[in-house]
Amino acid sequence: MAKCPTCESPKPNLHPIQHEGEVQPCADAFHDRVTAENTPEKIAVLASFRHPTVSEVEAEILRRLRRIDRLEEENVRLREALRSVAERGTLTSCTQCKAVARAARRVAEGA
Repeated sequence: MAKCPTCESPKPNLHPIQHEGEVQPCADAFHDRVTAENTPEKIAVLASFRHPTVSEVEAEILRRLRRIDRLEEENVRLREALRSVAERGTLTSCTQCKAVARAARRVAEGA
């Protein structure tokens, strides 16, 4: 008879992993097999109580890091655009344009 490779449960409907005194459903795919005792409804309910697996947590961390990288790249592009506005504003005699250029320079420099 097959056992769960993670928690060594003999049946898909049994989740013997303990965490701080509480039964925590094992996230191994072994427990997602449909049997007479392990109906799709029970599988869905137990899935909502499972802690994320290490690979799920790693995937979420990588997704968030990629998002941070994209935001940092966008921040660099915005600062470059603001510096360009600041440089062009110094080449004009328009007082309002110069004020915008000064504001752009302050934002680009992080003030």
